[in-house]
Amino acid sequence: MSKKNLLTVTGAVLSGQISLHYFEEVKHLPVFKHKVKNSLKNAINSLLEVEKMYFDKVDEVDTNGMSDKLTSNCMDFIKLMQKGRLFNDHFALMEILHAYDIDPNAIKGIADKINKKHNKK
Repeated sequence: MSKKNLLTVTGAVLSGQISLHYFEEVKHLPVFKHKVKNSLKNAINSLLEVEKMYFDKVDEVDTNGMSDKLTSNCMDFIKLMQKGRLFNDHFALMEILHAYDIDPNAIKGIADKINKKHNKK
């Protein structure tokens, strides 16, 4: 597996974990009918299958420990994203990511100031 494929597989597994988290929560809500709940059950099973099939394969080709660091950082990010956020909050975070894509140094500078102010670094 190439490094590019390694990153893609790792990203797929981690994004699957985000989906899995929300699907598990949504399946218990009374707003969905039987057909949707069955679809969610199938999606959850598929995500778990992908995770089982590919997550360990990442370690087989990762000789530099890149996947461990990437996984750890991404899991921290996923936990932060899931921390009681409303749907609109996700859009605000996407705007911040878009701004980072345009000017990473400016966003890093702002983040450093905020984190220092709140002793988060």
